[in-house]
Amino acid sequence: MRKALSIILILALVLGVVGCGTTAPAPTTAQPTEPEPTEAEPAYTAGTYVETVMAMRGDLTVEVIVDDNAITSVKVLEHVDTPVIADAAIDTIPKAIVDGQTLAVDVVTGATLTSYAIIGGATQALRKAGADIDALRKASEKVPVVSGPDEEYDVVIVGAGGSGLSAAIELRRDTDLKVLVLEKLAYTGGSTRVAGGAIWMANTARNEAAEINFTPEELIEFMEWRSETTLNRPYLTRVGEITGRVATYLTEQGAPFREDRHSLGHPESKLFTLSPINEGTGYGGGILIDFLTDLSNDLGAEIRLNSKVTSLLTEGNAVVGVSVEGKGKTYNVMAKKVILATGGFTRNEEMIGELAPEYTNNIPFTGAGSTGDGITMTKDMNVDIVGTDMMSLKGLNHNFGYYGSIGGLVNVPGIILNKEGVRFASERLFYSEIGIHINRQTDKTVYGIVDSQSTRIEDLDKAVEMGLVYKADTLEALADAAGADKEAFLKTLSDYEAVRASGQDDPDFGVTNDRMVDISVAPFYAVPIKPLFIGSIPGLLVNAKSEVMTKSGDTIENLYACGELVFGNVFSKYYPASGTGVGFAVYTGAIAAESAKEAIQSTY
Repeated sequence: MRKALSIILILALVLGVVGCGTTAPAPTTAQPTEPEPTEAEPAYTAGTYVETVMAMRGDLTVEVIVDDNAITSVKVLEHVDTPVIADAAIDTIPKAIVDGQTLAVDVVTGATLTSYAIIGGATQALRKAGADIDALRKASEKVPVVSGPDEEYDVVIVGAGGSGLSAAIELRRDTDLKVLVLEKLAYTGGSTRVAGGAIWMANTARNEAAEINFTPEELIEFMEWRSETTLNRPYLTRVGEITGRVATYLTEQGAPFREDRHSLGHPESKLFTLSPINEGTGYGGGILIDFLTDLSNDLGAEIRLNSKVTSLLTEGNAVVGVSVEGKGKTYNVMAKKVILATGGFTRNEEMIGELAPEYTNNIPFTGAGSTGDGITMTKDMNVDIVGTDMMSLKGLNHNFGYYGSIGGLVNVPGIILNKEGVRFASERLFYSEIGIHINRQTDKTVYGIVDSQSTRIEDLDKAVEMGLVYKADTLEALADAAGADKEAFLKTLSDYEAVRASGQDDPDFGVTNDRMVDISVAPFYAVPIKPLFIGSIPGLLVNAKSEVMTKSGDTIENLYACGELVFGNVFSKYYPASGTGVGFAVYTGAIAAESAKEAIQSTY
């Protein structure tokens, strides 16, 4: 009997007819059962997808690999953008896409076009993989910015271009000073990295071997002749005096200056000029910057990237440090001395309009960080601005400038006409002067005329395919394609050819007959040429120690400036000679550092 009751009780519990101390509920109709879970739809069609897009200088190829539910790999397979600058994006953007499983990633400051190209290529690949692109573009929550503790250094250098790195080397090469270099971009170099990299020097063994030298007085005479004004002579004297010591030291440390060839920075000068070269990677400012960066690190200077200085810290008339905005953190750095090596303002259109209004809407072919930070940070300190105009050359467009097989086409034509169809200056002017003349033409655009006798036909045809150069079977059609005044265009070329064929020199612009070109064999090409910046000139007034000066003639205590930020002290109006930008950057950086070092050591 007991066993039977137990069985009945168990059955009652299973069937739900007996409660725990309650009366069993009345029978109800059966509840519908939950549907069996189904597998989620795959987010992607698994596979490998490759897309090619336009980047800064040309094609960039992106490979994206996905499985059913995740982006597993993003790689840049090929590109032609500037090394190191592009690498900052290539090393960062693909990883961010994979780590975050998102297309809403931050571009790398200073490598913006490469960043956008990588994101664009990945977007096209993921679209082919069936991705929900709108969902992938939704930004994730930003990491909150926190305030970090104050830090202390002997010297803070703002900017890691040619002048900032030169200052760091000078400060550390014979001292134990604690030196911090703060760079807002993701790489070092500033405008020096994208420059030709040539540098002039004096009083070195190389000068003696070549029997080409110049004195501080000759440096002043040349720069004032080119600038057509009186310059900061005490400062130029200091540059002339320090050049030999600095150039010799860098050479002894292995600076990559070519040994087989030198040139004159300007044909009317004594500026002995060398270019950096590397057998493996070619030549250019990037090679010199890599050397300066490595030497700065080897000597113990701390270089901190992605660290933007937002303001100077002051006490009375003295600068005592800087405020910094890093990745996810803001903080102050207190310092005995601050050196501004922030570069120029070629990428600040508002500042160009204020300090060099004739040059608005030109092509900036400079470091991405050239936004006038040094001028902005000192604007309320009653500083004096000296120098006029901009460092202007000729270029093709924002992407190619005057570099490479495509950008270099601006230097091929032997005759240049404006939109009115006439010549406006001698094509044989020093290259920095022609840019100023182009800047004054209608729409700031002129045309270099070439015919099929050119040795650069392959490059010209490639540029035509890219929509960068005009091509026509007749000169009449070429004038139409370029939008030039046809009647004047044809007459100018006809008159030019008549002079060339006569064997006489050009009477209007002083071009010798042997330098005149034959434009007679179809097809014909017109290369659009625009004014291009390689730097700005107006900048902070400094004394011979590189100390920043006020309009009232006082120094701002503890504050020094160098590089492009002070170019207006040492030349004006034109970019005066090859090797000038990098030369003055390196030498003025050393002057600022030497002065700051002496001031600190004098207090010990």
